[in-house]
Amino acid sequence: MDPLRFSIFWQIFVPAAVWFGLVGSLAGLAVGAGLLARSEGTLKLLRSMNRWVSTRRVLKPLEIPRRIEPIAAGNRRWLALLVLAGGAIALLVLVASYGDFRGVIRLGRLRTSPAAVAVGMAVESLYVVLAVGSAAAVAAGILLAFFPRAWSAIEARANRWYSARQLGARASAMHFTLDALAENHPRAAGWTISIGSLLAAIVFGILAFVRP
Repeated sequence: MDPLRFSIFWQIFVPAAVWFGLVGSLAGLAVGAGLLARSEGTLKLLRSMNRWVSTRRVLKPLEIPRRIEPIAAGNRRWLALLVLAGGAIALLVLVASYGDFRGVIRLGRLRTSPAAVAVGMAVESLYVVLAVGSAAAVAAGILLAFFPRAWSAIEARANRWYSARQLGARASAMHFTLDALAENHPRAAGWTISIGSLLAAIVFGILAFVRP
């Protein structure tokens, strides 16, 4: 019995990827045939589908800096107590449940199924992230409560604003290089897209209907 054959990856993700590729290749074949048969009408349809949706405008409310330092400064002790207590409780729970986590990790390593191995790796990574985060919360609570100057220095160095809208400005610009090539050489583009899509459709069709 092949464990890969009965894994979630094999039963769900692989067939979905195959059918997605088959549908996409058939759509490409239709576009290529349209460029060969009715170039102007197909190009007009493609132009109408070229709509620019600016992610910079959508993400603008998330890019506005909001300062919470005045609120935190007025309730520093309570905030330190909450952070310290939350981190300590989470760390104690993680330490107490270490045996259960190790059992799941060992079970994932013993099995040959990729799904079981992936679950074991995910659980192990989650445990490490939670443990490190809880320890960091305890350290932050101690600094916030007993060493406010050190916390203020760390906060001043860490509290820097990086604009994702500025970093992604070039990615938000539209590029029409392929569209211009297709408009200048519609028949060559039609043959290229048709042949490539036909080969891809044959491969994905075999995978979809002949795959054991």
